[in-house]
Amino acid sequence: MTELKKFRVQGTGEVVSYPPHFANHPVFGLNLEPYDEDSEVDKVVTAGHELPVEQRVSFVAKSTKADKREQIVAGQKLLRGHFSVYAFFPEATTNWTTVSAGELNDALTDGLGFDISCAITDDSVSINPTDSDTDDSISICDIGNVETPTFFNYEVTFDTFRNGPVALGQTVAVYDIPPVLFPTADLPFYIVKRIGPAQGSAFAAGQEISVFGVNTDYPTDVLGDGENILFGARFKPTGELNTNTELVA
Repeated sequence: MTELKKFRVQGTGEVVSYPPHFANHPVFGLNLEPYDEDSEVDKVVTAGHELPVEQRVSFVAKSTKADKREQIVAGQKLLRGHFSVYAFFPEATTNWTTVSAGELNDALTDGLGFDISCAITDDSVSINPTDSDTDDSISICDIGNVETPTFFNYEVTFDTFRNGPVALGQTVAVYDIPPVLFPTADLPFYIVKRIGPAQGSAFAAGQEISVFGVNTDYPTDVLGDGENILFGARFKPTGELNTNTELVA
């Protein structure tokens, strides 16, 4: 009698016993892959099988870590237009630790917050935690170098486009907002970064944001030969950092 080999059927997870040469069959072999004998199995009998009785034994394998890895498929890349930056006055919400989507949306409507994303130049923005300060003191018991975090750090900086001369009564453009919000030093703000939802969409419960407490520093004029004249918004951290926090309703 031909010695049988176990295979897993791709898609169904069923484990079947076939002659080894079935793996190279132009039809049957398309959905067969070698079966891991270490998998936990439940033994069942397949009825109505075309093979002889001794070949009708098949197995349904339980999920393994390898199976779960196989279920990870290529998703859709997150493209441009899904990165938003907002500037909020401290009064925009009552709690900057557990942040409410409703309060942020109300703040945008009431003039306590501003979406400044479309004013910021792509290559200038840095709103991120940076390397923490550490202490590398070691004891006589340590057998390798040790770095103990002492202070966390973050930075907020970006350049924005400037609007040209504005005629009386003309609608204010997004380019006008940063110079008005950040004209001098020591003005308190919370800079909110959101990645994922489409730029310009409303805040919603469950979305993730990162909150950076800052005071303004003196702004700079950014000039380049043959380039746009930019407004350089600069900030000093206040130590209030809340990254990847989920919005509540």
